[in-house]
Amino acid sequence: MRAWLADVAPDPAVLPLRPSGSGGVGDNDEGEFVDRARAWQVVLHRAQWVGVSWPRAHGGRGATPMQELILREELGRVGALPSPIFHVGLAVVGPTLIAHGGGAQRDRFLSRILTGDEIWCLLLSEPDAGSDLAAVRTRAEHGQRDWVLNGQKVWSSGAQFSRWGLALVRTNQEKARHRGLSCLVVDMHGAGVEVRPLRQMTGGTEFNEVFLTDASVPDDHVIGEVDQGWRILMTTLANERTLTGIGASWFSEDELLGLAGRVERRGGGARRGRLASVLGQLEIERFFDLAAQTALNAGGSPPASSSLKKLLLANFVRQASDLGLEVQGPFGMLAGKGALDQGTWQSRFLDAPHLRIAGGTDEIQHNIVAERILGLPPDLAGG
Repeated sequence: MRAWLADVAPDPAVLPLRPSGSGGVGDNDEGEFVDRARAWQVVLHRAQWVGVSWPRAHGGRGATPMQELILREELGRVGALPSPIFHVGLAVVGPTLIAHGGGAQRDRFLSRILTGDEIWCLLLSEPDAGSDLAAVRTRAEHGQRDWVLNGQKVWSSGAQFSRWGLALVRTNQEKARHRGLSCLVVDMHGAGVEVRPLRQMTGGTEFNEVFLTDASVPDDHVIGEVDQGWRILMTTLANERTLTGIGASWFSEDELLGLAGRVERRGGGARRGRLASVLGQLEIERFFDLAAQTALNAGGSPPASSSLKKLLLANFVRQASDLGLEVQGPFGMLAGKGALDQGTWQSRFLDAPHLRIAGGTDEIQHNIVAERILGLPPDLAGG
């Protein structure tokens, strides 16, 4: 892998996988950004470096979860990870379809996920159902030949350039709230699907709200069985949380060490201590990754410690971006041409807070840690 990267890996400064100066995708460079990201995805796919832990029958290499982590570490080391716009398809939807999808669904969707031809988004959260996904209100009613969807989704990353969305919807109003849900594949270009980008304080529009108005979904786009969506969703969320917290995908160790010279000039020992703390957190987060992949390697499920890892990641990114901005002194107030590092640290500073929400809020992760690791009783308020 290292030898291959030495020959073909792009210079991140020449082929950035995120738009420069923004935490997400801005209006002016959205098309160019997607084209750059897809071009690198094609290179990775031709060399069989994407979806390596997928079964060979579905285009992967049958690699172990630990080998997948090693691969991501090596790509992250040189800033050549697949673009975040492919994360949902590669790490979340693909494994969900492999575990629960039908043969025709796998044939139709999996190969295009690997090549990057088709981008996916998640249509899970709603204005009144964020952390409590069982409270979703988007309804799917069965017509003569298809399902008709009505409702609203929000915080759907990359929805504005996605071809497909994996949606959690209510298909049965009579059953208990966890038992009347289904997972459907929604055509994001179909009639009745409206995507409205949400402007973030980074200036980008990484997140979106999606309105579904009499949107049609054919029967063969139901994943698994009708009304069994909650069980399928557990697979989806486990995959998302296991791979969300790869610390090196946010900052590399070399990049953080590059701060050392500036820290020396601006702040001395106190800030050097903070830099050491941040680097220590990066290594601890890496050990959590290793623990999670070890469990998967042995055929188990992602451990509850994945929630600790996710909490650590949010804190690590916040502290690292704070420090990266602070050591720039007055330049820390600038972005664009006058900024150091082309405004990268300014963007990261503004982007960091969303990690306390994405992939499960800090509060939800604290509950998981309390109940599944510390053994505390659930719902103390209810007696």
